[in-house]
Amino acid sequence: MHRHAPLLCALGLAEAPDAEYASAARRRFSDPVGSRRRALSLLDELDRDARAERYEQRRRERRRPFRLAVS
Repeated sequence: MHRHAPLLCALGLAEAPDAEYASAARRRFSDPVGSRRRALSLLDELDRDARAERYEQRRRERRRPFRLAVS
């Protein structure tokens, strides 16, 4: 599973593989303030990754050679 799976399970955003895993995730993230901070941090990380991917995609498109149609 993904490294953020316990947090996502504790927040109810992902299914736990079994009841013990779900219980452990809830215990680990029982502090609502800490869970919120980690969730916001995860959203920031995902946003940075998405922006970096969009930047790379634009960069690759700009680096494509311009081809002239020659008849």
